[in-house]
Amino acid sequence: KITESMFSMEGVTKDSTEYTVTVTVTDNNDGTMTVTSSPAKDSFNFTNKYAAKGDITFSGTKFIDKRDFKEGDTATIKIEAVEPANAPLPTDTEVTVNPTSGRSKAYSFGAINYTLDDLPDGAGSTAQFKYKITESTFSMDGVTKDSTEYTVTVTVTDDNSGALTVTSSPAKDSFDFTNKYAATGDITFSGTKFIDKRDFKAGDTATMKIEAVEPANAPMPADAEVTVNPTSERSIPYTFGVINYTLDDLPDGAGSTITFKYKITESTFSMDGVTKDSTEYTVTVTVTDDNSGVLTVTS
Repeated sequence: KITESMFSMEGVTKDSTEYTVTVTVTDNNDGTMTVTSSPAKDSFNFTNKYAAKGDITFSGTKFIDKRDFKEGDTATIKIEAVEPANAPLPTDTEVTVNPTSGRSKAYSFGAINYTLDDLPDGAGSTAQFKYKITESTFSMDGVTKDSTEYTVTVTVTDDNSGALTVTSSPAKDSFDFTNKYAATGDITFSGTKFIDKRDFKAGDTATMKIEAVEPANAPMPADAEVTVNPTSERSIPYTFGVINYTLDDLPDGAGSTITFKYKITESTFSMDGVTKDSTEYTVTVTVTDDNSGVLTVTS
């Protein structure tokens, strides 16, 4: 029996071949012997294979801004081979996270494994691979998608030690995505201008005004005054422009409520023989966020 009993070679596999040899000895009766073997005496070859390997795992964190994650939130991060198109990939090229609380959630792809076969120039050489990492799909109420697209270059080097050195740029654990919560809502105030005991006529005019009371910088419509110029009948509708609210108007952020106070008056008017209406409306607007992406606005 002939075997490779021991060896020491970095990154090399042992040849486990075991030869069984039969030697036949024949006496020739002339003082010589014929000795033969099966297999042939010069055929006992052993081959050791160099098999360097290495791997890398990409990871990052999924963030949300201005509200916490909640039940039903989901996002999927995807990795694709760019160059070459058949570059090694992890077993699962998409990772889905389903966070239900907090404002961050870690994710990780499986390992990408490289072998010497992935290096076109073989042992002692270097090869590069390019990948793209994106947020492919997501579903979160009131949240915008992160359109960041990471281009990743992986460098794989063999130094004949049996271990491939694998590095990436950017760093392997830096692929973060942030979704921003951006709830909005609005309200529009309106009413009717009436006249009593005569019809409107040409030249009649009245202006209604809205003012922020508390806080003094409360959101306002584009035009704080509305003027009507009726010429007939005894009523005419009026409306202020829309007042828009965003999450930035809620000091306590997502999931909170705030109130704003306004004053609406007839600021000026000109109508022959008509008295001014001195009514002063104090209006309280309540704005509530329920983490759905839509602010509920009531007055």
